[in-house]
Order: sequence, then C-alpha cells, then structure tokens
Amino acid sequence: MPFINRFTTTVPGAVTFTGNTLGLSPTSPAPGNIFGTLAVFTTVNTALQVPGFPAGTTDEWQLNSSSAILNLPAGSSVLYAELVWAGTFRTDTEDVLPFLNDNITFTTPTGTFSVTPDPATAQQGSVGNQFYYARSANVTNLVSAGGAGTYTTGAVPAARTSADPTISRSAGWTLEVVYQNASLPLRNLSVYAGQEIIDASSPPVDATISGFATPATGAVTGRVLVTAQEGDSNIVGDQLRFGPNANATVALFGPRNPANNFFQSQICNDSGNLDTSGTFGDLNQPLGVALAVRRQGWDITNVDASSSLINNQTSATVRFVTNGDGYAAAGFGVQIDATGPIINPVKSVNRTVAGVGDTLTYTITVPNTGTGSAENVVLRDSIPNGTTFVAGSVTVGGVTQPNANPANGINLGTIPNNTQRIVTFQVRITSFPNPNPISNRAMVSYQFRPFVGSPPITSMSSSNTVQTTVNQVTISMQKSVDLQTATLNDVLTYTVNVTNNGNVAANNVIFVDSIPAGTTFVTNSVTVNGVSRPGANPANSINIGSINASQTTVVRFQVRVTSNPLVNPIPNRASATFNFTPVPGQQPVSGQATSNTVFTTINIADIRTRKTVDRA
Repeated sequence: MPFINRFTTTVPGAVTFTGNTLGLSPTSPAPGNIFGTLAVFTTVNTALQVPGFPAGTTDEWQLNSSSAILNLPAGSSVLYAELVWAGTFRTDTEDVLPFLNDNITFTTPTGTFSVTPDPATAQQGSVGNQFYYARSANVTNLVSAGGAGTYTTGAVPAARTSADPTISRSAGWTLEVVYQNASLPLRNLSVYAGQEIIDASSPPVDATISGFATPATGAVTGRVLVTAQEGDSNIVGDQLRFGPNANATVALFGPRNPANNFFQSQICNDSGNLDTSGTFGDLNQPLGVALAVRRQGWDITNVDASSSLINNQTSATVRFVTNGDGYAAAGFGVQIDATGPIINPVKSVNRTVAGVGDTLTYTITVPNTGTGSAENVVLRDSIPNGTTFVAGSVTVGGVTQPNANPANGINLGTIPNNTQRIVTFQVRITSFPNPNPISNRAMVSYQFRPFVGSPPITSMSSSNTVQTTVNQVTISMQKSVDLQTATLNDVLTYTVNVTNNGNVAANNVIFVDSIPAGTTFVTNSVTVNGVSRPGANPANSINIGSINASQTTVVRFQVRVTSNPLVNPIPNRASATFNFTPVPGQQPVSGQATSNTVFTTINIADIRTRKTVDRA
C-alpha cells in the first residue's frame, strides 16, 4: 500500500518525529530469533510488572503505553500533527484483528484523549507468517494546544505471544509534527502515513511519494524522516534508499542507521542520534547486537538525504531493501531547504558628521547573491527626523527618478541572481534632530518562488543602520538678581548662567549686558566662573571664551542704585553671540542667545513740604 501525503507546506520551520516502542525484548533468546522480538508490553503505570522484567511492563495490550518528549524551539507554532501507531496483529496464538479500528489513548501536556483511527490511512497486510498493520489520525488540534512536552500513547492493539519462534512481534507509535518557527530556514515540509511491508526474503519494495518540491536551481539539501516496525539490530542487509526515480536511488544512512543495517530498533532524534528521553530510554539495543530486555521493534530516525535530491523534483522513489531482516514502514517525512534570492541591502551615507542646513546623500546597494531572481523588489526608506527629502534626488542605477520618494517605496522590478541595484537619494538637515545622531536604514521587500509550482513568497530584509551626528550649539542664558526690591545706594548682583546645550564647543562667546537706567556699574565687579575680570564691563561686551558641550559658564557683575529710575521696576537682560564649527575643516557658523528679563523695584521716599498760615 502506498504512503499517503497528509500535509505539505512551505514555511520557515521543520518536521520532527518523536515516539516510542511499546515492547521490550525477551529475557532469554527465542530459538533462531535471539532477542529480535517483543516479549512484554511497556506501560507508564509502574505499578504493573511482569516477573523478570522491570516495573512498567504488562502482558495485556489493553494496558500498554509509553511516553516520548516532543521538543519544539521557543516561538514555534504547530501546523500539523499525525499520530501513527502500528504492530503485529496476528500470530499462531493470537489475533487482534477485530480491535484494529478501536480508539487508542493519547495523553498530551493538557490532558488524555481518545483517538479514532482515520480510515483513509488504515492498512494491514502480511508476508509469510508475519502480519502487520498501521493506523494513524490527524491530532493537530491536540498537539497545537499541548505544545512541547511529554506525550503518551497507549491501548495499541498488538499480538504478544507465539509458539512459532520465527514469528516476530512488535508495536509502537510515532508522532509526526510539522511546525513553523521564524528563526529557521524556509523549507518545504511534508509528512506521510501508510504502510510498506518488506519480507525478509523479498526483492526490494518501491514506494512513490509526491507532494514535496525541491528548488529549481542551486544545491539541494534536505532530510528524510522515517518510522518502521520490526527492525532488528543483529540482522544486516536492510537499507533505505531514496532518489528521484527507481533508477537513481541512494542508500541513506545516519549516526544510528548504517547504510547496510538501517532499521535496528533505534529511537532517534532530529539529528539522527539516540533519543533516550522516553519510556525505558535507558534500555536500547546497541548497533549490530540484540540484547535482552531492551526497547525492541520500533524505529524512528531523521537522516540527511541531500545526495539523493535533484532540482525541480516533486516526487521520489523510496526503496526498502532487505537481505534477511523483515520489517514494515509506517510513516515518512521530507524536509527540503529552500533556495532562492538572497537580498542583504548595504547602506552608506556621505557624511557621518554634519550641521543644520547640510545635505546628506544616502546610497543603498541591493545585491542578489542567491540562486534565483527576486521579483517585485521594492525599497522603502523613512525620512529621518530633523530632515526633509530633497525632491527629484532619487536615482536608480544612475538614472534619475524624478517622481520617486523612498518613503513611499521605490519599485526596483526584478533583480536576477548575481546582479544588484544601486539607489541614491538626498535629505536636507532642517533642524537639530531628536534623537541625535540621525539613524537610518532601508527595508527591501521582494517575492520569489522557492519550489517548482509553489506560489510566490514575500520576504523582507533590512540594510545596516547608518548614522550622521548633527553638530549644533544651542546657548541658553538664565539670569537672576539678588534683590527684588532696593533703595538708593543699594548694590544689585546679577548672575547669568550661560549653558551650551549643544554637542560641540561654542567658541568666541561674547557676553553683553546693558547697565540699567538709574544704576551705575560697580567697577571691577565682573567675575567669570568665580574669577575676577578687572576692567571688564558687560556694557562694553566681555569675551568669555569657549563653552564646551553641556557645560555652563557663570557671569556675575554688580550695579549700584544711584537715582530714581524712569522705568520702575528696573528691567535687565543679557545677550551673547558665539560661533561653532559643525564639521571640522569647514567654516564656522554664528549664533546668538538672549537671557530672560529680571526686575528690581526701587523704593524711594518722595518728601515734599507745604507751608500754610492760619492768619493772613
């Protein structure tokens, strides 16, 4: 019977198989069969124990069960899950055929459920005196809700006993999971269920699978997952071959699956190495040798199949070969890495330091270093804060695009592999940006068809971030006076904090402060940062030198109230001029600042006398 394609998709993600056997090998070898058969069932109920076997064993298939761990990377979403179970349904002493379509138990991290086999994948058959069956069911909803964790399957029908030592018995289960994860490569992912029975003395059995796809160009890399029953570690000659057709198959192999003894009752993880996490995970058959009381009769593995894949492939021949070891495959998976365009934009800017009023030219190189064309390529680039787009400045490949604006998207069409597009545009710095430096990167969206016949996939990549520091000086002046009211001959002390709120030094700072009417400047009262400036007078301007970024220079001086002012209270404010160099080597830029106004009320008594006489 063929394998049936149960699910296929193309997403960033992977296929993973997990599961376990439901039986252990005998305590003593059967004549002519050594330990290559199931003797007791396993169970997660450790209160049950068959004499001579470890706790957690039973003779009744209705009580059998085993657990396995489903490992999923953080951030994964389960897209599809197929539960496969299989076993020997008839021997010379037992027949469980009437029970093959009964529900089995399936325990997830969220609870225990009864699972009904899907008739579409139900298969059974025989070769000689070996009778095998396989059943499966779509359990996507249960696994999606359960996520990563421990899964247990039980009540799987299977025959355990036989008076004929040449009849091997086996039982087990596998959970086939397709999941999406943004951190993984884009892949074509397919899983299959069904059954292929291979007699110990039969010629190779070929099964054709379809529904998957390989890239049209470039190297093809992928992995094959398979699960089977009744593989024996001590019997050689069994192979799993894979290829585009019956005339071009390649023998697959992995760490626990030698090319000439592929099925050895090995439960493996996604790297093809032994998975010891499930029930009786510490009791495993060694390669090439069958031992007593070991996990027996069930294989799960994941191996590299790159050497057997070609471009434009949508089907494959799966060839099961044997030379003495009979077995039955029950499930299959294919994971193909996508190839296509690789777009990694590179951005540069002509100035890393600039000033307000300068023009920045951005250059974005959009190379395609992959193996296929990128279609419908669109570059988008937001205009940074503090800048204005220069209309008509966009060029593509040196050709001006008069109506293009990167904020709205620039259509670059198709970029074949090993070619590139170069885009330039300009912005003008119109104000001091917040934050500073100006940071900018470009985003490029594009479409491609990763596999033969697949719909287009939209992808996006971002350029590196470029920065331009805008050098600017912003001077603030905070003025205060020590007296809000005064009288004649009082001395007023003015304090002005001159702060550079910019990011470069303010040079040649000239401080000016007119002496208020009604007052007289106190000679030699000027201090700058506490240091006296003899002879300085703010009315004549004072050069207070340079003020570094984020630094403050404090200027103080005094005046004496000498007359009743015409304007009362007395107002006063200071101002300053300065220059700075936004870009080293360029001409300096001038600026000015003004302080707040402070007031002092002058209280002066105005005594006038008037003489009168009581008699004329």
